[in-house]
Amino acid sequence: MKSRIRAILENMNDALITHGADRNIVNFSSMAKEYFGYSFADVENTEIDQLIAGDECTPDGLAFLEKWRLGSFEIFASRGVELTMRRKDGSTFPAEVSIGTVGGKNQLYIITLRDISDRKDRQEQQADLERRLRQSQKMESLGTLAGGTAHEFNNMLVPMISLTEMVQEELDKDSDEFMLLGKALEAGDRAKGLVKQILSFSREHEQEYQTISLDQIVNDAIPLLQSVIPSTIEIISDVIERSLPTLGDTTEIHQIVTNLVTNAAYAIDGTGTVSITLTHDTIGTGTDDLTPGEYGKLTVADTGSGMDEATQAKIFDPFFTTKPVGEGTGMGLSVIHAIMTRVEGTIKVRSTPGEGTTFDLFFPICTDTDCSETSEQPALMAATA
Repeated sequence: MKSRIRAILENMNDALITHGADRNIVNFSSMAKEYFGYSFADVENTEIDQLIAGDECTPDGLAFLEKWRLGSFEIFASRGVELTMRRKDGSTFPAEVSIGTVGGKNQLYIITLRDISDRKDRQEQQADLERRLRQSQKMESLGTLAGGTAHEFNNMLVPMISLTEMVQEELDKDSDEFMLLGKALEAGDRAKGLVKQILSFSREHEQEYQTISLDQIVNDAIPLLQSVIPSTIEIISDVIERSLPTLGDTTEIHQIVTNLVTNAAYAIDGTGTVSITLTHDTIGTGTDDLTPGEYGKLTVADTGSGMDEATQAKIFDPFFTTKPVGEGTGMGLSVIHAIMTRVEGTIKVRSTPGEGTTFDLFFPICTDTDCSETSEQPALMAATA
C-alpha cells in the first residue's frame, strides 16, 4: 500500500505534501522537490511553515494560514487558496493550496499545491494591455478634442494680439498704457505657445521625418541646459561615443531633452543632480511595448522628490501638472509621449517618493535601408497667430 501511495505521489502534476498534527513533514512528492528545491531528506520531520512566506501573503491568505495552524475544520472547505511559498534559495512564488485530512488518532494533513506564477504573469500582462488600450483610447479622444479647441482658441487670439499691437503702436513707448499693453501681449505669446503644444499633442499635421544623429543632438543640447536650471543643480552626462541614427526631428529631440531636464530640476529642492545618459540597447522578444531590435536609450534621472504610483499614472495626461497654478501648462510630458509614439519608440518612468525619478526613452535605430527612406509622421505644429 505504501509503495502504491508513493507511486501516486510521484506522478501527480501538482505538488503533494503531508504533515502530522505536529506540522512536521511526512511526505514530499517529486513535484514538491521541483517547486521548492529541497530533497525529501532536507525537509523530513521539519515544520511545514518553512515553506510558507507568511510575510508576503495576502490578507485572505494570512487568515487561511492562521486557521491551518490552529487545525480549524474550515480549511477543509477552502479550495485553491492563494499563498506565497518560499523556495530553498529564498525566492518566492504564488501557489494555489488546498488541504484535506485522513486518519483519526494519527491525523495526517494532505496539502496539494500548484505553482501559479505563469497564470499570474498572464493576468498581469492582460491587465497591462487593457490599461494601455484604455490609455490609448483616452489620448486619442483627448487629442481630437484638444485639436478642435486649439484651432478655435487660435482664431480668437489672432485679432486680440493684432489689435493690441495696433493700439500699442499709437502710444508713447514710455507711457503706462504702452507697458500694460505689453503685458497683455506677453500673455498672448504664452497663449500662442500653449496652442502650439496642444496642436502638437493632437497630431494635426504631417511631416517627413529625416535621418538624424541622436547622439549628436543630445550632445549639442547638454551645454545649453545648465543655463536654464539653478546653479545648485549639477548635470552629469554620459553619451555613447558611436553614431545612433534614427528617424525623427531635431527640434522635437531638443524639446524632449529640455523638458525632461527642466522638470527634473523643478523636482529637486536645493542641491542635487540630473543625470543624462545615452546608450545603445538591444531589445529581444518578450517586450510587449517595443518591437525587437536596436534602440538608442536616453535616460534622464534626478535626485528629486520622486512620485507616488497615483501621480505616475497621470503624468502623461494633457494638462496634468504637479506645479502650482501659473507655473506649468501640464502639456510637456503628454507632448513627449506623443512624439515617442510617432517615432515608434516608447517612454517609461520609474520613481519612488523621496528617491527621485528616472525616465527611459527608447528610440529605434534605423538600418541602412530604413535610413534611406523618410517617414511621414505627425509633427509639431506652430500656431498661426
